[in-house]
Amino acid sequence: MLKLFKSTNLDEPPQTRRWFFRGIATAGVAIASIAGLGAAIRGGKTDMDYQAAYDKDVVPGDNILQRNGFEEVDQQEKDEMVQMFIDDYENKKTGIS
Repeated sequence: MLKLFKSTNLDEPPQTRRWFFRGIATAGVAIASIAGLGAAIRGGKTDMDYQAAYDKDVVPGDNILQRNGFEEVDQQEKDEMVQMFIDDYENKKTGIS
């Protein structure tokens, strides 16, 4: 027959207390290492100059859009485009061309 549980000898002290404290110690080490890693990652990102990153990334893109003549669509034009898609969908759904 397969033994599922280890038979305990009444003369030996129980090991459950040792396992409990070993688990707590292992969990503590894991939490401390994760917290240290998070602090290292967070520290690297907060040293970055956000305004310089914005100027390096967004400003050249805005200049290209202005040079090419692209303009932002206002809300009325957006509503008209959405309505055009809705009408086209309704027409295809009903079979009207």
